[in-house]
Amino acid sequence: MKIIINKREIVCIPTALLFVFFANQGGISTAFFSDRNIKYLLAVVFVLLVGIIVFKNRKYEKSITLPIFIYAFLMCFVSLNNPGWGASDSVVYIGAVFFVVVATYIPQIHRYILNFLFAAYIFYAISTIIISLIPSLYLPYVWELFPDTREMLLRSFRNGYISGFTNHYSTNGVFLASGFIIASIRYYEKKKKLEFALIVIMLVALLLTGKRAHLLFSIAALLGMFYLSTARQNVINRFFKTIAAISICVVIMLVVANYVPELAVVFERFRSFMEGNDAAVNARYGLWGASLVTFKRNPLIGIGWEQFQETVSAHLGYSRTYAVHNVYLQLLCESGIIGFAIYISWFIYSLRNAVQVYVELVKRGEYGKERMYIAYSASYQIFFLLYCLTGNPLYDKMTNLPYFFACGLGFYYKRKTMKICQ
Repeated sequence: MKIIINKREIVCIPTALLFVFFANQGGISTAFFSDRNIKYLLAVVFVLLVGIIVFKNRKYEKSITLPIFIYAFLMCFVSLNNPGWGASDSVVYIGAVFFVVVATYIPQIHRYILNFLFAAYIFYAISTIIISLIPSLYLPYVWELFPDTREMLLRSFRNGYISGFTNHYSTNGVFLASGFIIASIRYYEKKKKLEFALIVIMLVALLLTGKRAHLLFSIAALLGMFYLSTARQNVINRFFKTIAAISICVVIMLVVANYVPELAVVFERFRSFMEGNDAAVNARYGLWGASLVTFKRNPLIGIGWEQFQETVSAHLGYSRTYAVHNVYLQLLCESGIIGFAIYISWFIYSLRNAVQVYVELVKRGEYGKERMYIAYSASYQIFFLLYCLTGNPLYDKMTNLPYFFACGLGFYYKRKTMKICQ
């Protein structure tokens, strides 16, 4: 039998694999590939492949592509204002930004990336649950794979925060929240028992990490999509259905946490926050205040991309340096009003596009792969932008790569919608 391989597939598969490799930094990629030279080489190959795809395409539509290119160049220009940024980090970030163009025009790569990412997220979920059930496996085996964060991992493990097969329980929370979003969307569109089982696995694993923001923001993103999926119904029905969905989620999690103490860690952290006894949140108030003071000193162009951690955080008296843990404040502090305006306008432009396309498909009564992909695009962007309030997703490969990919998915289906309308 003759096997025919599309020329685009030859470029798409290695590009998707490298994409997923860097999107798994802090997890599998960090555990087994720690050499910086290898990472830099792979980063260069990744950007070259992205460049080949971008510049070999000749079927660009000006109304969609021109704004994307303008934003991509501006965002890269802002991010390169950092003399201390690691070479591989800057190269991968450029590739991530221009991946919007790749996802917009190369649909063959969509299924590879989503399937590869989801497979990795399932691995993290299963390993998290196994470590929780058999804690003796963690210290002699998994813990050893992450020498740079062993002390923190041990402290988190003793506090009941399961980091799973990652270098930080926050990293694990990101992977599992992302997997929870994908599993939920797959089930909503396919209604299969396997997809429901994967939702349960992802949610249980996410609760085991003790991460509040990841749980809250992923559920909020899915509830937002649930609301949008009722676009054909009247406003009152949509409102009450969304309230009912929120109530069901809360009741289920509280009941489960009541019978399984290991899953109650996240709710204990919520209680600590409400009582004002949360050291992590209190420390962030100091970081946010320092970022605003720094912004006032350099309001136009800021102090430089990722310079807060190197120049300001180092003098705040903490045991180690920190990023701002609020992307919006960090953009103001490091990129000034100019950089902040560029990124905020992009965030709004891309999310608005994805939401409009999804609502259009809902109103047409369309289902299947297309609606599932655009649902992922919109929900992940919502999750990302909410997480920007308390974390650093714009600066972490595990989140910025999937985010820009999600943006590209939105613009791809915008193109398809425009062609159908014509």
